[in-house]
Amino acid sequence: MKIGGAEGDRTPDLRIANATLSQLSYGPVSRLERDLSSGADYGAGAASCQASRRGRELSRALQFAFCATCGPLPLRLRSSSSRRRQGPGLMYAFLHLVNTLITIFIWLLIAQAVLSWLLAFGVVNRYNRVVASANDFLWRITEPILRPIRSFLPNLGGIDISPVILILLLYFLRDLMFEYLA
Repeated sequence: MKIGGAEGDRTPDLRIANATLSQLSYGPVSRLERDLSSGADYGAGAASCQASRRGRELSRALQFAFCATCGPLPLRLRSSSSRRRQGPGLMYAFLHLVNTLITIFIWLLIAQAVLSWLLAFGVVNRYNRVVASANDFLWRITEPILRPIRSFLPNLGGIDISPVILILLLYFLRDLMFEYLA
């Protein structure tokens, strides 16, 4: 006997792929949600799937999806007024902003170091207005943070390793921030 309907014409592999893709469209599961769930993120045998956790509320416009572990699920469509998140997802926008600022500052440190080498070896003219203004801008941005690092470093002659130490500290801070706040 042939089973009719939308699911009857599909192979089991296609059903699994459709269920997985429907779950993936709701975004990644946060670490807290993954630790609290008793089963796997996707697949048969999971206690509750991501789609059922996020799709329990009903709104004006309902959309139905099929989950392999839970069956048909009513899912609310996201709108700009209902985008308020709760839990660990609240900090992601702020963390990505801080991550972007740290990355920009690291590139400014690298630019300051390269420009100082070019000026020291006479490759660029220090009296050029563009070079002088770029050097002044980079010095004003990086010097207040590099000065305390230089104060406790030993004198290494003409070598200044304070930008390298600051870049390593910024990488450590960024990784620590995402480890404990994300």
